[in-house]
Amino acid sequence: MQRFQHLDMFSGLGGFSLAAKQSGFIDTLLCSETDSYNNRLLDEKFNMENAGDICDLGVPSAYHSAMTDEDTVPCEETGFSTVTYEDFFEGVVPFPDIATGGFPCQNVSSANLTDKSGIEGAQSSLVHEQLRIIEDLEIPYCVFENAERLNRKGLDYIVARLCKLGYTVEWETISATAFNYPHYRHRVYIVAYLPSTGAGKSKRNVFDHVRQVALANLDKPFKMPLLEEAPQWVLNKAVCENPKSIKLRTKRINSLGNAIIPDIGVLGIFPSKVT
Repeated sequence: MQRFQHLDMFSGLGGFSLAAKQSGFIDTLLCSETDSYNNRLLDEKFNMENAGDICDLGVPSAYHSAMTDEDTVPCEETGFSTVTYEDFFEGVVPFPDIATGGFPCQNVSSANLTDKSGIEGAQSSLVHEQLRIIEDLEIPYCVFENAERLNRKGLDYIVARLCKLGYTVEWETISATAFNYPHYRHRVYIVAYLPSTGAGKSKRNVFDHVRQVALANLDKPFKMPLLEEAPQWVLNKAVCENPKSIKLRTKRINSLGNAIIPDIGVLGIFPSKVT
């Protein structure tokens, strides 16, 4: 089986990288993440370069923010790898076959009751950098993930932009319950692929596999039981009498809130879109 090179943008805790690893045929060559807590975990769990700020990823070296002084070594100054446009085209870094990215959801999420800016907001507008990289590198397969409210706060723009670039685009709202978890966590997934890819030639819906998995899970027990199903288990495993005793509690909660469920990637998205 052909091995695919994966670019993991907005890596967070590495949910997409974990899904890629568990797929058995996708190698994550590069990530892009700036949060210090997440980066410590990425360093521990994955062997990959981190390009840091996505605004510096794949730009010409003359425009890279860390390459302004010839007397310094950028990675020593920033702690991040400098991966420029030239690095890809000169063969220093392989071109990715798959790019994933759950761009910031702050301006999209339904939890933000007053913000109507969507993907033009201060944080969520970073999706434009994700689109820039996809366009410049002509990446064959691309996956986007974000909050359910993206359906009304920018999905149309992203789909139109990808179609203009020549991609076939499909999207779906997927719930955690479809993968045997006892909470909804509705998330929008967008999959885009070039006509020359296996998915493009197959003429089949890439989310068909997700639906098959969801139907197969209908009669299976939850991987984490509901309270009424196993009250003692939940009490022992999911209840903390003193939450402030948990080390880096707020950072962990924030990172988990921004993460994808790896099962959705490895069991749903990846197998269907690359074969």
